[in-house]
Amino acid sequence: MAQDTPAKPFRFNGASFLKDVENTCKAIDAPFSLSTTEAVVAAYSQNFREGALFWRTTDRPGDGLNFCFYERRPVEVLRIAEDAKLLEPNHPLSVLMDAWAMPWGKEGSMVPEQSCDFDAEKGLVKSLVCMGGLRPLDDILSRGNVPPSVSQRRDSFHKLGLDRLRHVAIDFELGAVNLYFRVKRPISELLAREMVELAGYHSLTSSDLADMPNFLPPQSFTFVVTIGVGSGEIQRVAFYALGLLPHDLPEVGNRLRTCLSEASSHDAKEYVAVAWVFGACKNKYTMAEKSYCGGIIPLIRKWKLNGFHR
Repeated sequence: MAQDTPAKPFRFNGASFLKDVENTCKAIDAPFSLSTTEAVVAAYSQNFREGALFWRTTDRPGDGLNFCFYERRPVEVLRIAEDAKLLEPNHPLSVLMDAWAMPWGKEGSMVPEQSCDFDAEKGLVKSLVCMGGLRPLDDILSRGNVPPSVSQRRDSFHKLGLDRLRHVAIDFELGAVNLYFRVKRPISELLAREMVELAGYHSLTSSDLADMPNFLPPQSFTFVVTIGVGSGEIQRVAFYALGLLPHDLPEVGNRLRTCLSEASSHDAKEYVAVAWVFGACKNKYTMAEKSYCGGIIPLIRKWKLNGFHR
């Protein structure tokens, strides 16, 4: 009897990916620029081949389609962007990468890894730094290039027990930074209310909370705070449910269901994440991520995220 031939591992292909980006944008009616996406793929093709690549969008009509990669090795991602003219040289926010991407911990044993987030129309919109471990908030905020508008928020975070981070991000589009906290206690109505009030959201309802207890693991979950660098204002907060099973998801609405259905994924095990986002003036929406290639699940497991479902 003939034996089945094992499937060959998927290898990132730039031409196929461009088509996948265009088709996904069409499916969810998101803006798309072929020339911009071609420039991104040309500049970061090695990172896309070696890292873990995934999709992200929101349930808001007209919002962009993002594609992002997580690196597996130290790379100066902003230098690549500057050389490819995807980011202006000496961008005012680039100094934050200098502050956060340096080795830290005992004798500099922890070496952060840099990654990027792209919009299918706008190009580079965000750069992420994976710290390689849970880094103290005070260490993050005390770096020399971190402006007072950001560091002045530390007391608000400490009051909620938010004192360890695994990632930070520089949002060039919003002129902001993202702080990715690990919350080591179960979500509750009181805790959720205190957290969303950081961003001026004062209208939390039981329906807002309906899915969170079922999808945010009680032992640990990811909570993200976005701070405007110029104003120091907390623009939004988000609760992340990571590594969900594709057939067992919270309610995400038609646009995200379409994206999760239509966006290609070539990983042996498909990765899905959902985030609930809250901001001032009753602004709220849902965001979702889906793996494309590169094995994001093994990579996130390596980070030892207790709030990871699989």
